[in-house]
Amino acid sequence: MPPGLSTVLAALAAEASPGEYAAVERLLGGPLSALAGIRRIPVAKIDAAPLTSREIGDRLRELPVRQETEFHVAWAADQLGARMSLETLASNIGDLWFPAMDDIICVLPSGGNLTVLVLDHEELITLSTVTPPAAEGGHPDASGNPLSVRQARLLAVVAEGDGNWDARRIDLTADARYGPGERTVLQELQALQRLGLVTRDDSRSGAGGRWAVTAAARPYLR
Repeated sequence: MPPGLSTVLAALAAEASPGEYAAVERLLGGPLSALAGIRRIPVAKIDAAPLTSREIGDRLRELPVRQETEFHVAWAADQLGARMSLETLASNIGDLWFPAMDDIICVLPSGGNLTVLVLDHEELITLSTVTPPAAEGGHPDASGNPLSVRQARLLAVVAEGDGNWDARRIDLTADARYGPGERTVLQELQALQRLGLVTRDDSRSGAGGRWAVTAAARPYLR
């Protein structure tokens, strides 16, 4: 976390909030440590190591994103977030990003897609565009809302188990591949069950029941 981050954000009229940090995690469908897949094929990449703060700001302004657009921004080390335009971030990058200490993750939902800007502790900056759930083939649910990345990944794990995996096995598999989610796997499975995408079988032994995908889940499993 940059020294005095909360003070800097307050001066910029961008209040630091754990809730905004959680909002970024919700948009991405999982912990901020699990960004490798999203960053795999970036729209733009900047090696910031040899650049001054002013040069970094200039390069950020050159990205194919409207400067006044407001992002959900999260500072991973301190688990704080704020809303901020790209122009504000670029103009104050020297006060907001200390690469040796922190990663910054900026997320913009737009037109059914997510624009994800990451400034990491190795001084690499990437801009990526993904469709929620990120790169997992998700589609809107019956109410027109896209599944989270986490939910789409769990659907894939449940499908892999072919009705034979219980909630504990699904939990261990999802945790090993993607890291822990904001809610428990059982809670996520129950949410998917309410959407009609999975079913629970309690007729056989298994911690939390054994789970299988329904026919309605097939469009999500590309």
